Amino acid sequence: PVKASDKIAGMRCIPLLLEEQQITVAQKIGGPILNIKPFVRKTMGIVTTGSEVFEGRIKDAFTPIIEERCAEFGVKKIAHEIVTDNTDDIVAAIDKVKEAGADIIFCTGGMSVDPDDLTPGAIKRYADRVVTYGLPVLPGSMVCIAYCADGTPILGVPGGVLFSKPTAFDEIVPRLIADDEITKEDCICMGHGSFLG
Repeated sequence: PVKASDKIAGMRCIPLLLEEQQITVAQKIGGPILNIKPFVRKTMGIVTTGSEVFEGRIKDAFTPIIEERCAEFGVKKIAHEIVTDNTDDIVAAIDKVKEAGADIIFCTGGMSVDPDDLTPGAIKRYADRVVTYGLPVLPGSMVCIAYCADGTPILGVPGGVLFSKPTAFDEIVPRLIADDEITKEDCICMGHGSFLG
């Protein structure tokens, strides 16, 4: 966490002498150059999709990882639904965790492009707007970022979160917790051509 006395940024003029025109241009920059937003304590709801998990054939591996990675920000799980691979069931589960008061909704499972991966479509159906389904970030490129009409974020969490750290999840979640709305332009700017690490 950033404290009031912490140094968070710095700059240096190199070379030691600048032309007056460069100083004049710099002085005309409007607004702050750097903006720090505080983390807001949040609650989360998790929707775990997948018939195998629903039927108990495999263990839900996502929930403990999401809980662990969000704990450092003070985010507490208040609702968790496990549903089959059915769009109507996924939409109903998203609504249920939202109604339970979740400030952030995470949806896991079914996030790739296979025909039976229904989670992105369910998020699209429930959300007021989808910012992106896919990011130019590895690992975790198949993330879905969406917002409800009241601003509640829904994050479709891809499988890469299970096997790597950091992933797109780790880049996005702190911004969601700070109520820093993510735009399509932000997503495009993440494409630096390298891996997270």
